[in-house]
Amino acid sequence: MKRVESRTLYNLDYLHEISEGDTEFIHEMIRLFIVEIPSRLNKIILLLTEEKRQKATDEVHRIAPNFSLFGLEKMIERLNQAENCLRSGTECRVVVNELKCLRDEFNEVAFQLKSDHNIN
Repeated sequence: MKRVESRTLYNLDYLHEISEGDTEFIHEMIRLFIVEIPSRLNKIILLLTEEKRQKATDEVHRIAPNFSLFGLEKMIERLNQAENCLRSGTECRVVVNELKCLRDEFNEVAFQLKSDHNIN
């Protein structure tokens, strides 16, 4: 049977650089990331379903840098696109659907981070 190589969905190079190799710091940043981001994405989705476009736009703008710490550049691009769509007047439901897809992708990253770094 052929072994399938798993690919890493994230990149911790920048986190290692800013932490100067402090594994406790890295572990805590991972833990915070996988705890905080789902609730913040859910908050944005809720704001959009309540037609609170500006608050949702501001929140999208605030969370994007968190993804940089983990080398999630494609997710940042998608968040930036969502922010631009909100600013340009795109229907909220379109952005909600995109954010739900992004949340699903994030859950895959979070699962891998938990598994790779023994986080419960």
